Amino acid sequence: MSKYFQSKTGLIDFVAIEEELDQLEDYSTQLLNFSKQRLKFLNLKYSKKNYDYAEEQDIDTDEILKWTESTNFIGPSIFLLSLYFFTEKSLKNLCYSFTEGTKHWQVPMGERFKVSQKKNESIVEASIRYLKETRKFNFDLNQETLSLFEEIRVLRNNFAHGDWENVHKNLSLIKIDDAFKIVAEIFVQIEEGMSENTH
Repeated sequence: MSKYFQSKTGLIDFVAIEEELDQLEDYSTQLLNFSKQRLKFLNLKYSKKNYDYAEEQDIDTDEILKWTESTNFIGPSIFLLSLYFFTEKSLKNLCYSFTEGTKHWQVPMGERFKVSQKKNESIVEASIRYLKETRKFNFDLNQETLSLFEEIRVLRNNFAHGDWENVHKNLSLIKIDDAFKIVAEIFVQIEEGMSENTH
């Protein structure tokens, strides 16, 4: 059971989000913990105390630099990207599910569905607007949630465009655990804002 988001309505739309968010969080945590443990092991192995031994064995200490990068940059970046795309995908499915005439809770394979975006509007912003326009939801995401989620979006853009120096700055502003809480809060507020007569 997710420690971040738990569906209160029991609708498949939100139960799927709960289960998938839990899966992504567990996977992220397990891999990041593995990286941290590996880095800790290497640091102990190549500590000053063992430096002479390391030289004798011709051990490549560049491995520490690689695992430091994996632990502090590559891993967190990839998981924040995954979380952003998860949010886009989940919102898209909600928009599809709550569109008049649809019969599924997610976009079926082979079917194209896209929410129209206004100028300078992200896919996430367009999806949130779309849900409100269905008149099946009445919610307003609080400004703190939106501001923190914006940091994830900026990181996603910087990573995708190769501006990795900027990604380092983004990572200093948001922690993985906080990011999962932010995304969970978005779906909590959406579900709580669902009309009682919906579905």
